[in-house]
Amino acid sequence: MGGPKGQLTCIYGCGPHLTGQRLASELLVAGLRQRGWSVRVLTMPLLPRTADGKGRWQAVGLVLRLVPAELRALAAALSPDILCVNLGQTSFAMIRDGLALLLRRALRRPGRAVVALHGDLFTQWAPGSRQARILRGILAAASRVTVLGERQKAHLVRLGVPPDRVAHVDNTCALPPISAEACRRKQALAAEEPLRILFLSNLLESKGYPEFLAALALLGQRTPRPVEAVLCGQVVLSDEDGRFRSVAEASRWIEARLAAINGHGRCQVRWIQGAYGREKEALFHQSHVFVLPTRYPVEAQPLVLLEALASGCAIITTRQGEIPSTLSPETAILLAEAAPDALADALVRLAQDDATRLRLALAGLELFRARFSLDRHLNRWEELLANV
Repeated sequence: MGGPKGQLTCIYGCGPHLTGQRLASELLVAGLRQRGWSVRVLTMPLLPRTADGKGRWQAVGLVLRLVPAELRALAAALSPDILCVNLGQTSFAMIRDGLALLLRRALRRPGRAVVALHGDLFTQWAPGSRQARILRGILAAASRVTVLGERQKAHLVRLGVPPDRVAHVDNTCALPPISAEACRRKQALAAEEPLRILFLSNLLESKGYPEFLAALALLGQRTPRPVEAVLCGQVVLSDEDGRFRSVAEASRWIEARLAAINGHGRCQVRWIQGAYGREKEALFHQSHVFVLPTRYPVEAQPLVLLEALASGCAIITTRQGEIPSTLSPETAILLAEAAPDALADALVRLAQDDATRLRLALAGLELFRARFSLDRHLNRWEELLANV
């Protein structure tokens, strides 16, 4: 039996909530291991998104977890492994995740490394900003940098990163694509059959769940077709949002909105506080329409949109981040902004226009097969790692 294809150490942030950055890293690790790579994982603890009254103790706990994690990362920097760093994009996160690369650079040790930029925050930085200087310092120690779109690549070049070191590598998802025939059967609704709508994400305000619930309240008054909607996700607080002071307060607000929607009209909605594995797959397969009215400032190429494509859902989303380079008007309804009235109008259109709903779902399914399949993603990464 031959040895592994290569030795890889993968470094990424890991907190109490499942994020797209973490899920993308876990998919890559699992896929490369299945293909014969030896992959070691080093996870970095994340700062809480909000103090929520417990900031001092959370900071102490973070330090206690961070010190041993950084020591392991520094040991990896001195090893011959290829380093693959899924870099966070706050100043703290960049230093936390990139310390091993900075050590290699300071010691002038040769080594191969790839930095993956999964979020979109860096596209908001000016070349002379503190964040851009930190990013350039870390990327100077990497052989290659991956981004999720050509817009992101162009901005890295503006920040001073050589274009030949930047590679566009799309995300993927673990859900296998359904067949075109299964998609047609799924989207063929009888006159009184309910339209099933899914919102699935961490419940950050900027992911658009308040707008989703407001649109459902309007939808019940605008379409004769019955609607069954699912809001799926755990409440996550963020200092950038600021409407709610606690998870309990946000949860009470959601429950009140659900009661109001379910008490009137033909729209019924239920809240599932997180779904994973087969439960999540079943939600996607049962849903005709997937909605993500995001204005999340870090949004780049959300994995949930790829899961919706693979599952034969018609998609309604926004033009945030790299979404316009991921989807087009042929594969999704792209809203200019996450306004409840515009979202409700789009939902009415898909509730009443079976042909448009099927056309979007089939085009999205074909797009997934052509561009976002797991095999294509892993092939791209193996090609990249072979040339660092």
